[in-house]
Amino acid sequence: MQGLAFILLVSALVHQEVSEALEARKVKAAKRHGVWMACNCKKRRVELFEKLNTPLEVLPKC
Repeated sequence: MQGLAFILLVSALVHQEVSEALEARKVKAAKRHGVWMACNCKKRRVELFEKLNTPLEVLPKC
């Protein structure tokens, strides 16, 4: 049972990392004047980039 619980824990951690990577790929961002900017980005994605220590400046329209 402990082995199975460990495998489930590891698979959940891998799933979380892959999900975050896929979310990050959906953002159209460009670095302008040393600042990362994104167009019409969802709040969850902005928070994800903040966790990655790369804050985004969200532009209303591009």
